[in-house]
Amino acid sequence: MIRLASSRCAGMGHTALLATLLALVSWPAPGQAAALDDTVQWEGVYSDTTPNFVVYPRAPSMAFGDGDRLKLRVRTLRDDLSAVTCRVWLSGPDTEQYLPAEKLPPTPGSRYDTWSATLDIPESPHTTRVWYRFILEDGSDTAYLDAGADTDAWWARGVHDDPDRWQFDFMLLPGFDTPPWSRDAVFYQIFPDRFADGDPSNNFVYPDDCLPYLDYLPALPADDSNCVPYQPIGLPDDPKGSCMVHDDWSDPPAGNSCDFFGGDIQGITGKLDYLESLGVTALYLNPIFRSPTNHKYDTMDYDEVDPRFGGNEALMELVPNAHARAMRVVFDGVYNHVSEQGRFYNLWLNPDFDGESVSGIDPYPDTCGAWEQAYLLDYLGNPAGCESPYRDWFHIWIAPDGYNVDHDDDTQESVAHACGWWGLEFMPEIDYGIDPDSEPRVWLYGGASAADPQMAAESQAGKWLADGQMISEGLDGQRLDVPGDFGYFTDPAQDACESKVRGDMSVSVGIRTASKALGEDKYVSLEIWEDSRDWFEAYAGDGVMNYYYFGQPISCFLTGKGVHNDPGECTGDFGALSPGSPNSVSALDSHLATERRVYPAPAVFSSQNSLGTHDTARFASRAGAEGPVGAALFLQATLPGAPMIYYGDEVLVKGEDQDMGRAPFPWEVFDTADPDSPELATWRLTRQLMCLRRAYSPLRTGSFVTLAVDDGARSYGYGRFDTSGQVAAAINSDTLPHDVTLNVALLDIPDAASLVDVLSDASEEGNTYHVSEGTVTVSLEPYAGVVLVPTGTAEAGLACRHLAPVADAGEDQDIAPEDPVVLDGTNSYHPDYRPLTYTWLDDTGQVLGQDPVVVLGPLPTGTHSFTLEVADDLGYTDTDDVEVCVGCCATGAPASAVRGLALLLGIGLAPVWLRARKRLRRR
Repeated sequence: MIRLASSRCAGMGHTALLATLLALVSWPAPGQAAALDDTVQWEGVYSDTTPNFVVYPRAPSMAFGDGDRLKLRVRTLRDDLSAVTCRVWLSGPDTEQYLPAEKLPPTPGSRYDTWSATLDIPESPHTTRVWYRFILEDGSDTAYLDAGADTDAWWARGVHDDPDRWQFDFMLLPGFDTPPWSRDAVFYQIFPDRFADGDPSNNFVYPDDCLPYLDYLPALPADDSNCVPYQPIGLPDDPKGSCMVHDDWSDPPAGNSCDFFGGDIQGITGKLDYLESLGVTALYLNPIFRSPTNHKYDTMDYDEVDPRFGGNEALMELVPNAHARAMRVVFDGVYNHVSEQGRFYNLWLNPDFDGESVSGIDPYPDTCGAWEQAYLLDYLGNPAGCESPYRDWFHIWIAPDGYNVDHDDDTQESVAHACGWWGLEFMPEIDYGIDPDSEPRVWLYGGASAADPQMAAESQAGKWLADGQMISEGLDGQRLDVPGDFGYFTDPAQDACESKVRGDMSVSVGIRTASKALGEDKYVSLEIWEDSRDWFEAYAGDGVMNYYYFGQPISCFLTGKGVHNDPGECTGDFGALSPGSPNSVSALDSHLATERRVYPAPAVFSSQNSLGTHDTARFASRAGAEGPVGAALFLQATLPGAPMIYYGDEVLVKGEDQDMGRAPFPWEVFDTADPDSPELATWRLTRQLMCLRRAYSPLRTGSFVTLAVDDGARSYGYGRFDTSGQVAAAINSDTLPHDVTLNVALLDIPDAASLVDVLSDASEEGNTYHVSEGTVTVSLEPYAGVVLVPTGTAEAGLACRHLAPVADAGEDQDIAPEDPVVLDGTNSYHPDYRPLTYTWLDDTGQVLGQDPVVVLGPLPTGTHSFTLEVADDLGYTDTDDVEVCVGCCATGAPASAVRGLALLLGIGLAPVWLRARKRLRRR
């Protein structure tokens, strides 16, 4: 069973590294006061670009623009410095400024001073970047603080003594912000065909008698002259046998693109209660638009939700139901390439050419696609051809012999061959051209008019986001598939697929501009696998699928394998992270610090931190054990960034590669007889961790400071803080237990303060730690962690422990012999508001009833015992006992009077008690 827990330990544990570093730089002990002594105390210096240290003029927005005033702040040890100056350089106005900082009035009891410099952004010319660093003076000693370099030791916090270092200054992007909901989000990624089947009537592969790979024609009779065997390249020899809808949801995937299980959008709608109980606040749906494949990354029609997924009507039902639960919905925008059978390209199926005439199945008879013009009209001169509005959207070669036209050794290509994504002809790539108002750009995002709300709402990238355009309530954002491949072709020659210019960020910028024209709360995420700083500086996205700064490093750190289940991925930038590395924790800390330095803070918080996706092997298969999975979930919930759960990761779905990782969600796991199975233990842990993230704002958008790094013990401690409070987290990623000493003085937690571990199931008394000399020491089992908060803020986190149903059989009763006995369990409770079932039992175990309230006839004089059992719809149970004493009413007081007093007390006091309990138990 996975359990992240700890117990108090009086020992100091592994503190050698901390002690050495403190001695080398002459820092004071964690609780020791500083002084004006010609020595800048580096340990106490901290700043970042979160709202904790940049006061934005449009709060809670993290954006600013021309004419705005910013407050740039830095934290130092109390009474340590004599002066602070902020050196600022503005790009655009091209001005350098040295701004004196004032020391703000101290916070009573704080270890730190805060210094604030005021920066006025000029109204003209336009400022495109703000770079700054702090100059710190203590008498004759001067130090500098910037955002930190990759080579900085331990904390990588940017404190140094080099006056000429400028490459690592803090940077702010004027006008850049991300939707607040995305910074707070818990995403859940769904591959629709494999999540849940809500409507079996749309489970089909058709035409199922002759074109099993394709699904957009009515079934043709077997003797139809147009029904010619068709075998797409890359499928097995028997495509009809391979293209199917599985009868058994528990089958393993066949591993090809025409292998269907019947999942649909109705299934997602039917599971919203489950997703809400897991703590999900945003859904990311893999492609949902019409396509012949199960993955649907080859779009035929962007205006039609695939009929196998329930069509547009199913999406119109899902979105408002999700919004009613404060849950956002993000779709997959696949705009780099389309399907060869779609309305844009429209390759005819099973064509039979005799040189002058052509026959075949035209999937879009009312649409003239690029292939119909290029081959049928331009090459054959056939009257069946037509002039297509999409002809110039694609780079199509005409090669009469039809062989190996793009030199990829595939000798079975068609005569009219489109440049396809990764050489795959069935996904022709769109040529967006250089002209900002090219036809494909205007179609996609409105071209140069993308910022115009009307143009944005009519564009392909905007119409599904706009209310009332395609559906009554618009979707909340989109994830852009392979934006690094967006681009244009420069060589008109026939063999020029290699002439495509890729990575044209202006396409993504246009999509984001159109999205924001429809509302600043519309979200755009980018599928970028590398460091993405250039994309954010281009204003191309709000976040990324954070493979580079979360998925890959966490996988290498905990499993020694990359996201594709390959140890060879853990080299280069990830080479020092694996469990066998002597400095893996230090390397991880430094790698994560780089993200916070080079990405804008809003983008850090809005990027999707996933352990696996549809393009990776499952994390549970890479980990090979429950311990690393629990540790990974811990990091996902507590590190900066928005957690994104790949459907089924919460119940240990496995898959050694991408295809097997797309297995159907095993809903039968909730019918197990063993509630302590590894799958359900992981599910409970996921719920609790996501609950904690929602309970404490520092875990969502707080500043980050490292509290402990122990490479030998593979233990890592860090803190998150904002104006609402502090959270300290520690994880042991080793196979042996270790003690970890956390320098919580860096969170400004005073000595003698008490911290409570809100993650552990242990009692509060055995789970409380007392700060001494600025530190606390915790004892961690292998792969276990703690989440520590000050006692006064623990209530919300403690409520996250109580995720099972709570039975409440009521108070003991005194009943007059002539009165009926009322057993009332309506105060029983479940924190996720899941439906409960009730069973009342007498002291012999006989079932008395299965309603919340059971009324029994007058009972014999004496004491009677009853038990209430409640269970939720996932099979978790709780019991409570109640005693009824018949004829035990106090002498001298009429039974009616006692009953009247009890009624008054019940009405007056029970609701107050219940509210108090619910405040403790609700998430």
